[in-house]
Amino acid sequence: MQAAVCTGAEVLEIAEKNIPSITDEDALVRVSHCGISKWDVESYLGENPQLQLPRILGHEICGTVKQLTPSQDNGISLGTKVLVNPILSCGRCIQCQAGRSNHCEDLKFIGLDLDGGFAEFVKAPIKNLQPLQNEANPEKYILAFPLSAAHHLVSRIDFRDVDHIVINGSGPVGVLAGLILKEKKNIRLDMIDTNSFRLNIARNLGLFCIDGRQSRLHEIIKERCFPGKDGPDVVIETSGNPAGLDWAIRWVRVQGQMIVGGRIPGKGSFDFTNLLEKEISLTGTLAYTQEDLDKSLSDISNLRIDYQTLITHRLPLAGVREGLRILRSVEETMKIVICMDPFK
Repeated sequence: MQAAVCTGAEVLEIAEKNIPSITDEDALVRVSHCGISKWDVESYLGENPQLQLPRILGHEICGTVKQLTPSQDNGISLGTKVLVNPILSCGRCIQCQAGRSNHCEDLKFIGLDLDGGFAEFVKAPIKNLQPLQNEANPEKYILAFPLSAAHHLVSRIDFRDVDHIVINGSGPVGVLAGLILKEKKNIRLDMIDTNSFRLNIARNLGLFCIDGRQSRLHEIIKERCFPGKDGPDVVIETSGNPAGLDWAIRWVRVQGQMIVGGRIPGKGSFDFTNLLEKEISLTGTLAYTQEDLDKSLSDISNLRIDYQTLITHRLPLAGVREGLRILRSVEETMKIVICMDPFK
């Protein structure tokens, strides 16, 4: 099979690889679409210490079940269209038993610890396959991955005494979190970014947007606050900008909340003293849970998400390296999808 194989920092080539062999617990999936995420960019640049090379990257995968072992009887049949959940959890540890599979004590990811979806075929545990509607366009389900991360971000908010939320970063996760929060009554939502292309997409989807390049940015945010509040109740950081944490600490009100979802290169740093003095609650997020994924699949199936607006680039398998470059350095982009053969 053809695959885009990463063998070192910024070294990725299309190569011929053996089709993966499967066990009774696996299925062989013919990849139809695979999204490119910032996580893939980090791995490609050599910034993810967890990555073991060589590796086929790509964890946002949809495809068709092409092979099962004869002894399998699990409700999945050949030809079934599926989304592949890349989060591999044991199901037995304390975290898994508590519903926190994204914190499994033996957590692994397809596309990081195991070969991923920038290939014609991928091997995945049957328990990680989510059947899709047969009539569905599989491409739109690529958005289930950032949408699940957005649902998880929102689930981490304590909504008591919250009427104003600011999201910093209008990438796919930020915009999708905004669309989720937009459905909540009595919440004023502001989206901030310096990327005018992405802000225009968010604005066209009905979100209130603020250009982060303005010199009066902090004053504008305070003017948007309700009486009696010295800042927004919640600031969600999704930009991945190292300065984003300090901005959030400055913007959020006393005893407000910071929810961090943007992956910041390295260890990052922020104004810890100001965090303490303002008594800000700081909450991190990691990936998503099965519950989040179920919500996302329902949202997409029920046409709650305008995927045509959010997917800005479609490339063939040979274009993976170009896609990584675009996501890293081109402003006029939102979601990039690698498109293989259609479902068969």
